[in-house]
Amino acid sequence: MASATEKKQVIIQHPCVFTRGSLKHILTHSSKASPATVVASVATLADCDRPLQRFPDTHLIILNLQNRDATADISLSHRISHLREHYPRCRVIIIAEAFCVRLLRQYFYHVSQVCAVIARQAPLSEFITQINTAFFPRLYPKWRQPVRLTYQERMILTLLLRGRSNNAIADYLCLSNKTISYHKRSVMNKLGFLAPPEGAASEDDSPTQFFNHAIVHLSFVLAAMACDEKNMS
Repeated sequence: MASATEKKQVIIQHPCVFTRGSLKHILTHSSKASPATVVASVATLADCDRPLQRFPDTHLIILNLQNRDATADISLSHRISHLREHYPRCRVIIIAEAFCVRLLRQYFYHVSQVCAVIARQAPLSEFITQINTAFFPRLYPKWRQPVRLTYQERMILTLLLRGRSNNAIADYLCLSNKTISYHKRSVMNKLGFLAPPEGAASEDDSPTQFFNHAIVHLSFVLAAMACDEKNMS
């Protein structure tokens, strides 16, 4: 077991070299997690394999989710599953677009390795706090579960994440379109999509458009996890 004074190894994954540099500065200068060292700084999810093999005792990995990862061979969900199986002691911080944070927290709540989900636009102070969360989980407890969805709501959200339309879901569950719309709006309410988030591109964008945008953005990420009733209960 690593001693309290042993340097904690960190891997940073982000497409922007400047962001990687800023995160490295936070880890080495602003965080309470001293001593810590960044053993690798890579651009894509696929690039994480080699440093993980080289540094199997990595304590923390910071992963970024962007639209361009949708066509990548290694998605975020696959990466998290790989870490859970092969590197169970490695904790994870996920950086994502603001409108995805609530959904990501909802689905990763029961994955103990995922200690934080941070919006890309979050202030520096939040990054520092969440990095400390990874190193000192007893002092900085994990976020509270944001909502509790009913079984019907989870099922509908699962099908939405699989790319099903309202009509297709209604046919599959033998329910009316009106019932599907009711449950979908209940999910929107619980996940905080009844008002457009900050930084909306247009005042004409409706809450439903934002919700659908988030669903499309995350469909490739969480389809498998959304079906895992053990983790969702």
